[in-house]
Amino acid sequence: WDDENTQRWSNPLMGWTSTRDPFSNTPMTLEFHSAEDAIRFVQNNGWKYEVQEPVSQNLALVSKGPRSYANNFTWKGPKTRQSQCGAGNMQSFPELYEPPPPPPKK
Repeated sequence: WDDENTQRWSNPLMGWTSTRDPFSNTPMTLEFHSAEDAIRFVQNNGWKYEVQEPVSQNLALVSKGPRSYANNFTWKGPKTRQSQCGAGNMQSFPELYEPPPPPPKK
């Protein structure tokens, strides 16, 4: 939740953000057994609230298991140059540049 009532100011000496509430910088989570319990708690305290439904996970991705970080850098293009050009149409690589011979000495 976000608390808009906590007053903050900038410390002129160090430039840090200051507050009178020592718990304002600590993450505070509340857990409830049901949405109705959470709504009842919020209404009893007179707070404004908004109910957000949890996002369901994509079961197709979850069933594959965790991906490794190295998969982000694997080659996802064609397997070989031959597969790119067709089975019988193998192209050769271009010739490398060869500089001209130096001019003769006089």
